[in-house]
Amino acid sequence: MGSDCCKCANGNKPAITGSFRDRSGYRTRGDVSIPSDRYRVQMRGNVVQLTLKQSQKDDTGHYALVATRVGQGFDKGSSKKIHLSVDETISEEGDPPVFLRRLTDLVVKVGTRTRFLVEIRSSSTPKITWHRNAEPVHAGTRFSFVHEGNFYCVDVAPVTVEDEGYWTCMAENRGGRSSCSSRLTVIVPKAYKRPEFVEELRALLTETGTVSLECKVVGVPTPVLRWFKDNKEIKAGDVFALTANPDDPTSLGIYTCEAVNCMGIAYSSSKVHVVGKGSREGSLRPADSLTPSGPLPIFTRILQDECCRIGDTLRLSCQIQVPPWPRTITWYNKEGRIEPSEKYHVMEDGIGGYSIEVHPVEAMDEGEWKCVATSAEDMKQFTTCYVAMSSKWKEKFFLK
Repeated sequence: MGSDCCKCANGNKPAITGSFRDRSGYRTRGDVSIPSDRYRVQMRGNVVQLTLKQSQKDDTGHYALVATRVGQGFDKGSSKKIHLSVDETISEEGDPPVFLRRLTDLVVKVGTRTRFLVEIRSSSTPKITWHRNAEPVHAGTRFSFVHEGNFYCVDVAPVTVEDEGYWTCMAENRGGRSSCSSRLTVIVPKAYKRPEFVEELRALLTETGTVSLECKVVGVPTPVLRWFKDNKEIKAGDVFALTANPDDPTSLGIYTCEAVNCMGIAYSSSKVHVVGKGSREGSLRPADSLTPSGPLPIFTRILQDECCRIGDTLRLSCQIQVPPWPRTITWYNKEGRIEPSEKYHVMEDGIGGYSIEVHPVEAMDEGEWKCVATSAEDMKQFTTCYVAMSSKWKEKFFLK
């Protein structure tokens, strides 16, 4: 017989092993039997392993495995003893964090607010980190972290389509690391569209020496616009000097419009340039170096207002003078840009005629429609019309 000594962190599982053949046995610590809910015995061939769960300070002592042949008393058996010492210094590390409340799957509408909430039990203050699709999440304009007692959460507002996927909360202390995950599903209404510049930004120098910024952007929900000069945000009422760019003496600055909604973000930029040297008022040109020059597309037949019923087939047509041929033709309704689909059929006749066919017409198709023609020089021209629904048909439809 011999003795051995091991050290075990609190909460770990000390293992005691011995050898026997064709024998039965029982487990004791000193003169006290070990409760059956505290140990696990594994036997492989002639090797037996005793695993003690949830070790504590008072578990320190000698452990004995007594084995006898069948029919013999324990006093005639042989025994194997081992000494276990629980190190108090190591045990202070405690257990890994435990999630008392775990993350749950969420389904939210884009543009709204949501919260990921967990409750954690930890022997020491845990370090909490959040991940979205395996990428770390940092506090910012849309993400804010809250900690109250044992509760930890991250607020997301507004929710965007990029937020969809798996979210993970990682909790770590000196005893270890734990995590839990959930899936966020983002619902996007059919009418929602990311921002798009129908007319690019034009920075125009007025006769009074001020700069006028003009553009047209569409999107659902309505985009929020921010303005920048040389990458620095400007707001209504700001006053600043028009000075030349050292890297480009002819430039009086680059102006940018940023359009944001819950579906995405879009940018458009423009410059104001100096035309000549030495002159004063004549040296400034109210133009945009990034805005193309060239002839505008010419509509020889514009769109006409239409009135139809829900379920009908609607066709809108216009004619453009060719040549020159437009580089692109784009259709818009009040919801934004129209992409060809089973409902929307975009057509051209090869001699300057362009049309869109809508079937079946729905209530959302009522409102302003626009056809935008873009030339090879990126010059844009458009025509608009209004599509109305028959009042009697609308009344009948909604009464159903």
